[in-house]
Amino acid sequence: MKILVVDDHPVSLILLNHQLIAMGFSVLQANSVEQAMVLVHQESIDVVIMDCQVLGMDGTKFVHLIRNQGNLTGLVKRIMIGVVASDCSEIKLNKLVSCLDDVISKPIDIKKLRAMLSTHLERMKFTSTERVIKNHAVLKILKETTNKDLDVAFECLNSVKLSLLASSVHRIKGAYLMINDVEVVELCRKIENELNGNNNTQHLTLLLSALKNKVNSSVE
Repeated sequence: MKILVVDDHPVSLILLNHQLIAMGFSVLQANSVEQAMVLVHQESIDVVIMDCQVLGMDGTKFVHLIRNQGNLTGLVKRIMIGVVASDCSEIKLNKLVSCLDDVISKPIDIKKLRAMLSTHLERMKFTSTERVIKNHAVLKILKETTNKDLDVAFECLNSVKLSLLASSVHRIKGAYLMINDVEVVELCRKIENELNGNNNTQHLTLLLSALKNKVNSSVE
């Protein structure tokens, strides 16, 4: 996950940068709205953590700038986390909450921030999978690649090259795990179990045929 931290206070930038890197994240820094917009345009950023009063700009305006940039480039919605002063008024806080994905107050509780990022990371994984499932161009490529792997698998079965057959099936299973196609994955596991057991050629042929049929029906 790549995180952009936007804050015009140098010390805050340095501290948060080190803490996020320690958590295992890739971090970019911006000390101005202009610099942040350049990075958003150039980099594939997943999360923006922003001081809601960066250079005096109202937090909601900055959020809209970032959101609009994402819309123009066709990118997935970025997670926006606002950092607010502990004495932030209720009216202002409610206004920020309505346009941000999350809000955390100063001084930043690192444990709370870690939990917040973890929650959003899981949500982003799910969203990413949903986007792939709905992307017909990606699914078309997946179908074509899988059919090539299946052709290789049938050839390996006919020539009794079972280790290569297992590799082809494992590759197919990995691809379909990424899009949560449970039925295709289960067929792959049945083939792997057969390869680890009886190696019944007739049964393997039936399973491969079922897999091929399922692949071509599930990616229409």
